[in-house]
Amino acid sequence: MEKAGGECGTGRKGWACGKPWSLGEHVKTALYILLSVFWGLAAAACATPPGKVPGETKRPVEERFHPDRYIVGRGCAAVTGEAARDRIEADQAARAEVAKQLEVKVIQVVEDMQREELRDEQRTRSYSVSVQTREFVDKTLRGIRIEERSRDEDRRLQCSVAVLDKTAMASQLRQEMERDLQELRAHLGGAQSAQGAGAPVDALRAYSLALLSADRVGVNAGMVVALGHRPPEGPSRAGILQKRTEVLDGIRLVRVGGEGQRAQPGAPLAEPLKLGAVERSGRPVRNLPVKVLRAPEGCEIQTEAQTGGGGEAELWVYRVVSNRI
Repeated sequence: MEKAGGECGTGRKGWACGKPWSLGEHVKTALYILLSVFWGLAAAACATPPGKVPGETKRPVEERFHPDRYIVGRGCAAVTGEAARDRIEADQAARAEVAKQLEVKVIQVVEDMQREELRDEQRTRSYSVSVQTREFVDKTLRGIRIEERSRDEDRRLQCSVAVLDKTAMASQLRQEMERDLQELRAHLGGAQSAQGAGAPVDALRAYSLALLSADRVGVNAGMVVALGHRPPEGPSRAGILQKRTEVLDGIRLVRVGGEGQRAQPGAPLAEPLKLGAVERSGRPVRNLPVKVLRAPEGCEIQTEAQTGGGGEAELWVYRVVSNRI
């Protein structure tokens, strides 16, 4: 029933705004509600989970993990019937493939460093390629994650894809470099203090420790560059080696005693050969390690010694090949 002024009231049941509500309108409204519910449920079912890009899991691994950003390794294991065991073996194979690629990169970096030293005629590097490479790879493998697993029943293979993020790896290496650089600078400070205090042996030891730190820094820096990033700057290894060489050049080894001895062939000398280590000022150098690099052919001689409080070191000859040295 229509009220005055054109307002709608609630008259008899089935009427609104003065117009009858037909059966067809009931059906249309019901269909509209049903369709709205259906499309709402369909949209909820097809919605993309949080953090996922539509079609991401269907894209090939090469597209999802570009080699400029990731190191990707694939590994497969024969199906044995034990699903958990098969997955573990496939995961290990994929991780091993990533490790192999890392080893190649590290070895290339270290060989480049050694090649540069050989070109500069500096053959004092104590860096062990095999040991340090293994330590480096074991350390960085912690950042690997398994991104995909598949099972091929026809070929009886369980396969996995392992991924290592180069950016995250470079960030980790930079943090380690900062710690090693702090250690390196501390060793250099200790070396300079020892030189100022007139303790060349302590200075040599500190410079040697600084060189070991510089080796680690150098390898990590080379890897950061290989991963497409810029490493932090620090003291050069060549500069450290030069300072260490200057300290060594300031020490002279002189013959002190033991020359002119005679012995029966095959017998030892009665007295040791004596060497003295002195600075340019003539002051004796205590606690200096001495190593024999070359001895007369056939002689058995003590090859390592250390200077005592007076700056002298003794080297015993255990057997001679003639009756005179």
